Amino acid sequence: MNNWILYFVIYPVLAIIVFFISNWIGKYSYSLGYHKIDFIVDREDSVAFNFSLRVLTPTIFIILLSAIFYYFNLDYLTINIYFVVFYSVVIRMSVNLFMGRFHILDWRLQIFYAISICLVGYFSYEKLILPKKPLIPDFNTISNELWIIIGVFVYGIVNKIELSEFKKRARISNYIKIRYKNLSSKYENLIYLSIHECIDKLEIDQEIIKNYRIDDRFKDSTAKFLSVLIYSIMIFEDFNRPKGARMIENFIAKNSSKEMTLGIMQVKTDVLISDEQSIIFAVLKVFAVFREYLINSLLTEHNYYSDCRSKILSSYNSGFNYECSIESIFEILSSSLHNKEDVARTWFDSLAGIKK
Repeated sequence: MNNWILYFVIYPVLAIIVFFISNWIGKYSYSLGYHKIDFIVDREDSVAFNFSLRVLTPTIFIILLSAIFYYFNLDYLTINIYFVVFYSVVIRMSVNLFMGRFHILDWRLQIFYAISICLVGYFSYEKLILPKKPLIPDFNTISNELWIIIGVFVYGIVNKIELSEFKKRARISNYIKIRYKNLSSKYENLIYLSIHECIDKLEIDQEIIKNYRIDDRFKDSTAKFLSVLIYSIMIFEDFNRPKGARMIENFIAKNSSKEMTLGIMQVKTDVLISDEQSIIFAVLKVFAVFREYLINSLLTEHNYYSDCRSKILSSYNSGFNYECSIESIFEILSSSLHNKEDVARTWFDSLAGIKK
């Protein structure tokens, strides 16, 4: 087999498989302490588990794969198979950059992971795969058993280490501010006009709304609240579906009649729409839930201010992590844009002023 096929076809394909296997394992390891990228600020514990999962998964993959190749006398496929590990690191870095996650990742930690993954992969190849040594340790000696006990002990201690949430909070806050600045420069006028158009219609709405005075204070607080919420959703959706990914979705939508989530706001539609159209649809969708909550709140007076945001988010896209992530973005935006004002609470307090 030509080396270029091995290095530029087979190994890259295997690296892509490693990438998806690692993500799949991580997806089902959250309860064990595995950390994914999100906007929820908490302490980053389970250090040893996260390190082991990220660093050892590619190496274990090439070890098992090499054992299979040896068994079927395909030794030539193991030549410098550690390149699979190297490629997997490059793929993960590239995906993170493609997804626009430069400002939210701890790159010092990512580089440390990358170096560790490459070193472990290379030395495993040199010491285990290349010489075809047995991969199972010899348990007949006391020293081997002692080192295993020590290893488990150290793992248990390191896994209890809790990293400070301060750095993660700073990265998330910085990312959100940068994305808000970029997105508001493009869509501020559109969002402003769409929200105020909906608010202006309240006064000519159904009979229940007519019984109350929609004053300027209520309009301003409502506009602030809905604007911050729309930007919070937009930042989260854009994080998960950046421009490049949306271009791929649009290409698929052009050649399909199936309903898809499209645009920067990821609204469901069976026709191709632009980012601007998705924003208009999202504002209408959010305002419909807001209006329903407003009417119920005026009638019952038993609602809490946090319920409105929760109802809007659960209607927009159900899921506990989805709601928590956007609420986290909302709090950061609310604090940074309005001098630490709780815009949701301010809006709720303004409800008292619209009764005649």
